[in-house]
Amino acid sequence: MRRVAGMILLLSLFLTLSGCAVLPQGSTLPPPGTLNVGVDLELSGSDAPFAQDALRGMRLAVDAVNGAGGVLGYRLHLVVEDNAGSPDGAALAATKLIHDYGVVAILGPLASSDAQAVAPLADRARVPVIFPSATDPSLTSGGRGPLPYVFRACFTADYQGALAAAFARHRLGGGSGVFVLAERGSQYSKELADSFGQHLTALGGRLAGTAEFAPTRTDFRPLLRQALAAHAGMIYLPLYSAQAVAVIRQAAGLGYRGDFLGPNAWDNSNWAGLGSLAERCFFTVQYYAGLSPAARAFSAAYTAHYHRRPDTAAALGYDAAGVLIQAMRQAGSLDPRRVAPALAALKQDYPGATGSFRLDQRHDPRKPGAVVSWRGGRKVLRYLVPAQPAGPGGPKR
Repeated sequence: MRRVAGMILLLSLFLTLSGCAVLPQGSTLPPPGTLNVGVDLELSGSDAPFAQDALRGMRLAVDAVNGAGGVLGYRLHLVVEDNAGSPDGAALAATKLIHDYGVVAILGPLASSDAQAVAPLADRARVPVIFPSATDPSLTSGGRGPLPYVFRACFTADYQGALAAAFARHRLGGGSGVFVLAERGSQYSKELADSFGQHLTALGGRLAGTAEFAPTRTDFRPLLRQALAAHAGMIYLPLYSAQAVAVIRQAAGLGYRGDFLGPNAWDNSNWAGLGSLAERCFFTVQYYAGLSPAARAFSAAYTAHYHRRPDTAAALGYDAAGVLIQAMRQAGSLDPRRVAPALAALKQDYPGATGSFRLDQRHDPRKPGAVVSWRGGRKVLRYLVPAQPAGPGGPKR
């Protein structure tokens, strides 16, 4: 009888800490002194390499805090679910994490389409969710104002467009304009293109023209001739890197001698075959190892632990876990209903691998960004862009 009473006491303590009313049959309780944090990632499918990197970053942050005694006396345990890169899979994984494992928070998914399926579930369950890399501006608001339990650690698409516009204005000065070539039907491409154009104009820059192409198109030369005819000094390509490389090769073949600018989706190894042409390719990044002391420390720790250099996905995974840990400490509680308000009102900036930041009134970070290009096959810093306001009209905090 005494043993049963002890188990009931343990269960009651866990339910209080997790903010859950009940645990369904088959649920898994963490070991005593441990709390479950859910991870909902695209560990299979086309985004699997990025998800694995993000997971390594999350584990590095959690291992570090556990090694230092945990959070408020508790060790954190990552419960990892593979959402298979689909919205249905992401929703199923989140449901399982919330109801079967009683997690105190969820990290992920990465893709905006998957995150859209998770945001309302987490918000209704009153479990904080932090998206490491989902850029859709409407995610944290649900279209009607900030969702109390939904946050992100990455730039939004509109914010990244602002950073790119600041660099383009700096690079071109008051001279030639920028031609924008986007993919028709891609929300990611459209959001970046629209934001870039709005911010460039607001900064006094000039759009030399815009064009869209169908996803199946492989011959971009007719569209690129418009950029040449407009004497564009730069072409902005809000595209994924494989697509962008094809466009850049064709532009060079037509004799275009200006610069190319793109988003953080260019941050991978697809540029190796461009040779010296890659030195004219600039892209905004959320992580650069030399960006700050915190970025350098993260890079060193990650490299020592995993014997490989971190990329942006790893840094964003690390920051998503890190800002959650800081909010728990600030709240002085592990109750999700207290952690969420603490995330929304951090009393000091989180010194992240991707820059020092707080979350604004939309639960999105405002932090500096870097523009890099390639030199000798390695990324080099070309421009540091200060933290930008939320829109062309100025700060919205």
